[in-house]
Amino acid sequence: MTHALLRFLVPRDWTGEQALAAVRLLRAASQAIWQVHGEEMALALGGLPPWDPAWRGVGDDLEDDPEVDSLAEDDIPF
Repeated sequence: MTHALLRFLVPRDWTGEQALAAVRLLRAASQAIWQVHGEEMALALGGLPPWDPAWRGVGDDLEDDPEVDSLAEDDIPF
């Protein structure tokens, strides 16, 4: 799913505090996934050992989307 589509799933009426709470929750969920499956995920992405500093940022590479702003609201299928 692209960043552009995800942007439309975020409620516009959230307060800054609510948005920060959501970010903290998502970050905690991401960290939990890495704790449980990190070694297998790293191997799937090319075999980085868990102690390699690049391992911590490997999920950031999955989020790169060169066409972030290329979608309009009308492009959403729902």
